[in-house]
Parts: sequence; C-alpha cells; structure tokens
Amino acid sequence: MEKTQKDHLEDTLDELVEDKLTRFKDKLGETTFQGRKIAEGVIEKAKSVKEAVLLISTYSKKQAAEITVSILKAINEPELAEELEKKTRAVVNVEGVESSPPHAGVPGEVEEVIEDPVSLLRTHKVRLIEVLSKHPGLVVQGANSQGLLSIRKYRNIRSIRDPNEKTEKLLDHIIGKGSGAAQAFIDLLRTLQNDFPALPAELIAGVPGEVDEVIEDPVSLLRTHKVRLIEVLSNDHSLVVQEAHSKGLLSDRKYRNIRSINDPSEKIAELLDFIMGKGSGAAQEFIDLLRKLQDDFPTLPAELLGVNRN
Repeated sequence: MEKTQKDHLEDTLDELVEDKLTRFKDKLGETTFQGRKIAEGVIEKAKSVKEAVLLISTYSKKQAAEITVSILKAINEPELAEELEKKTRAVVNVEGVESSPPHAGVPGEVEEVIEDPVSLLRTHKVRLIEVLSKHPGLVVQGANSQGLLSIRKYRNIRSIRDPNEKTEKLLDHIIGKGSGAAQAFIDLLRTLQNDFPALPAELIAGVPGEVDEVIEDPVSLLRTHKVRLIEVLSNDHSLVVQEAHSKGLLSDRKYRNIRSINDPSEKIAELLDFIMGKGSGAAQEFIDLLRKLQDDFPTLPAELLGVNRN
C-alpha cells in the first residue's frame, strides 16, 4: 500500500532528534498561514503522529508539506527537507487533487472543507450545545486538562451557571483559537463518546489507525482518558493518592504536595500529570493500580483497564 502525505510527514518528524523536534515545534507555533495557526499548547503536547494530523487538519496536505519543508530548512535539516519534497511530489503525482489547497475551486474542495475542524464545530454547534450542556462541567474540565483554556478563561467559563451559555462560550472560544485547537477539541470529544452518546457521528469519526497507536502506550492511554479519570477518581481522591504513594509512585514530598490541594478535581489532575510525566513505566504501574481498585471505582474506563501489559 502506497504511503500517504500524512505517513511521509510522520516519518520525517520521527527522524528528528529531541532538541531538533523541540525547535521544530517552536517554529511551528510561530507559523501563521492564510490566517490559520496551530495553538502552541496543542503543539507542545503532540508527538510526531499527532503533529502530522494537526498540520494536515489545519492546512491542506500540500501546504502542510511546504510548511514542514520550510521549517526543516530553518532548523538546519536540509537533507530531510529535500527528501520530504521528493516524497510530496510523488504523492501529488499519484493522488492529484488531494494535495490541492483549500478554496481553490477544484474537484475535492468540498471534502477538504468538511474535514476542516473549525468548520465542523461551526456546522454542529447547535447540536453540540444541546448534547454537551447535559454535563458541561466534564467537557470544560477536559478542555482545560488538554491545555485549550488558560487558567483565567477556565475560571471564567466555569463560573457561568447556565449550561447552554457555558457550553456555547466554550465552543466559541475553541473555534476562535483556530484549526489546531478545534482539532484537539474534537479529539477530546472522541474520548468522551460514552459520556455523550448523542454526539454527531460526522464530527467524531476517528482518524484511521490513530486509535490503535494511542491504545498501545500507557502514557497516551492515561492522557486519552484523563478527563474521565478526573471525574471518576475525584469521588474518592484520597484513596487513589494514598495508594499511588504506597506503591512508590509518589515521593513523600510530592504526596504531601498533592494531598494539600483542596479541590478534588485539581488534586487528581495534578496526580495524573505527575504520573504521565514520569513516563511509560510509572503510567503502566498506575494503570495496574487502577485495575486493583475497580471495586472502589466501578465506572473506570473499560478500554483503560483492558489493555495488556507491555
């Protein structure tokens, strides 16, 4: 099977060593093209596969490749840039109009507009308000945990009492941040399908192959289910913090620090962020711990608890 433009972008970014990948992300965060820009908070958390999806969802496939080539040259990676240019030309020759920029008036334009995350959120905004307003606190907390809201904006939206108004304010803010943030928000909604089963099917259709990659990695698993975990574990936050400490996942100092946080949701969010920051080993140990606590937390995500240990 021939590789797609997304595959070539992902392969190219995988070749970058850590410091060069950091420089690439910095440059990408500064890039604005035709009024579109990927949110820096989204870029910072993205791995190569996610960056490839963000690039293509924010720009057209051809533009995503051109921007990547330009940044590669700027960070002194001319060989990677040249190789990607060759692969891009090959994809254009095979796929033709698939790489055409949006709004160019050529066949395929409708498909690209439908895939644009900002347009998707605008199209389904009324339905989203109706669905998400059933449990607005969950989705606002999720958007905050994904870095889509500043602390000030999070507090502002959370303070709104009317569920419909709160949800609309959140959607308007996400849409206003551009395609990168909109795509990250759509990805968040995909992880909340069990909580919001009436979400529009067209909106939450996944990217082929992306789910399998996320499920294999314990850190990605925790990140994917973070919003749901915060909601579930907050019901008995002291228990899970105590157990994490007893398993050696928290130092005495970190344990005291987390235990001193008054808000249950913030306490669990801090715990999860710390565990994820320790890497795959700690993340897997925490998942194993959650399996042992299923009786205490019966609504834990089944997908999280059913993953095989690496």
